[in-house]
Amino acid sequence: MFKVIYRVIFLLKNRKKTVFALIFANLFFAILVLLEPIFFKKIIDILVGYDH
Repeated sequence: MFKVIYRVIFLLKNRKKTVFALIFANLFFAILVLLEPIFFKKIIDILVGYDH
């Protein structure tokens, strides 16, 4: 996770790739926010034992 952040910062230092880095960072974090609840629920189900 931190490696991705460092990579984005590295790209931000390069003026030619600043726009691309910003778009990539925004999309990446947006996807994380959208998928986090799904993965979190799966982890909870696995820990609980997924009993229905």
